[in-house]
Amino acid sequence: LRFHAEEEGQGIAHAEGCPGRPRCGEGCLPLQLRREDVELFRGRLDALGDIYVNDAFSVAHLAHSSVVGVDLPHMVAGPRLMQELAAVAKVANEPARPFVAVVGGDNLPGKLSLLESLAEKADTLIICGGIAVPFLKERGNHSSAAGKTRIRAILDKAEELRREVLLP
Repeated sequence: LRFHAEEEGQGIAHAEGCPGRPRCGEGCLPLQLRREDVELFRGRLDALGDIYVNDAFSVAHLAHSSVVGVDLPHMVAGPRLMQELAAVAKVANEPARPFVAVVGGDNLPGKLSLLESLAEKADTLIICGGIAVPFLKERGNHSSAAGKTRIRAILDKAEELRREVLLP
């Protein structure tokens, strides 16, 4: 099975002789996926089996064909995915203390709701990676702007509840 460009996350049609990402040359262009190609790929995935078992917590939220494009009569969560979901539910509802949460990466919009929740539940919230940059900027900005940002609200909530927020 060869993964579709959508699955590989490449999205680049590389020119001949290109060394690849991140040093693409002039002839490299964004890959334009046609809807019919995506549908053909999804049909090929469907033809591989009769039951779809998602056992990968780390990709369950992605809008990739191998996650949301499968159209089989029987689709279930696998045992490892169920185990991860149970662990997340336990941490969300009955966290052991002290509860330290580490959140990193670079997709801040996709993590804001999680960070809002953790600011109330975690004793210490460690924010790292690319998502820490807006927090560092906001921490240094204590202006009383009319439109309170979600980042400022997270920092304020943590301070109000005497939670610790650690940044790089």
